[in-house]
Amino acid sequence: MAGVPLRPSNADYKKDSSRTPRSGVGNTPFGFARLRGKLVVDAKEIETLRLILQLWRSGKTFHAIAVHLNSHQIKPRKGKAWQFASVRSVIQHHKADLNRIEEIISWASTN
Repeated sequence: MAGVPLRPSNADYKKDSSRTPRSGVGNTPFGFARLRGKLVVDAKEIETLRLILQLWRSGKTFHAIAVHLNSHQIKPRKGKAWQFASVRSVIQHHKADLNRIEEIISWASTN
């Protein structure tokens, strides 16, 4: 068949077994950092996380929380200002483990 050769399909590639599995890949949750592959509390972000969760539990909307953070010049990890979508993302990531997060925040604040 003449023309442009097609690239091989993914099934044609062999998995490289020499690579070691990597744990903890992906986005690091807000309020935490990675140290030697382990999640540790990020002192700069943990108080902001506490405030976000506190405002959310008090009934504030994602937009109202973003406005509050921006009006107090609290910067997000990336970007210049908080958006409602970034607040929503932080809350959705942490809302399943609110009790555990509170324990971590309390422990980090006392140490």
